[in-house]
Amino acid sequence: MDRGLLRDTLLFTAFTVAVAVAALARHPDEWLIGEDGFLETLSALLYATAFFLGGATLLRLRRTAHSALWFITPFGLLCALDEISFGTRLFGYDAPPLKGGGEFDGAHDLIILAKRELLGLDQGDALLLLGCATLIALGATVLLRRRLVAAAHAVLADPVLLRVAACISFLVGSQALDIELVTIPKQMYLEEWGETSGGFWLLAAAVAARRPAAIPHHRARPKHRHAISATTPTATRMLYATTRNDAWPTRPNSAAPTRTNASSTGTSSATFTSTSAVNSPPT
Repeated sequence: MDRGLLRDTLLFTAFTVAVAVAALARHPDEWLIGEDGFLETLSALLYATAFFLGGATLLRLRRTAHSALWFITPFGLLCALDEISFGTRLFGYDAPPLKGGGEFDGAHDLIILAKRELLGLDQGDALLLLGCATLIALGATVLLRRRLVAAAHAVLADPVLLRVAACISFLVGSQALDIELVTIPKQMYLEEWGETSGGFWLLAAAVAARRPAAIPHHRARPKHRHAISATTPTATRMLYATTRNDAWPTRPNSAAPTRTNASSTGTSSATFTSTSAVNSPPT
């Protein structure tokens, strides 16, 4: 475990212990789990901070930013607005009514609405819909099992994605308690703790993503390879002279190379003589 993840885990453990002690204490709990109470306010601040930090990191790093920031930034804004009911209590406007009672003042109300619609179906239709959804989920899991396993390994290996996965896990659990899929003691405490825990881990992911993302090895720019390499300065001058005289063979008083075949050692050699020496009659 890296130091950053260890630090975040210790901070989260301390926060969880503090909430547990406050929940077990004998006092009115409205300040802790009520509307605009401590946990809800802290949750909104955590999500809003994740939004601002993620947006600032995207503007600073641009193309080198971690791809998870494109999810962290808008998701943080959505969750922050959801925690404050999109400003209905702050600005005093009325939210649209929700079918079956209540107000449509948060994104999580979509889950409540889906539950009410499902419960409103006949028992046979509900079982048929649930069975089809189960079969589709199982079929997709079997067909995409390799990709799912690869995605799981990628999440576990990436500190940013691991924190995002923790955020999503806590939010799923808190929403399951919110729509009362299960009923347990201190349910309201666990729901608010789960939403705040999601904000903690989303902010931790935004902090972990401040560094530029590593460029994959297969996307790295290849190094330029020279077609001709010279081992000594003398060989470099000889090659340059050969290229120059090949381009202008009629240039007077230039070195005309006389090329020979490769030697037994596998290296090529060239003998240079002057033009005047070549054209002079034998003595």
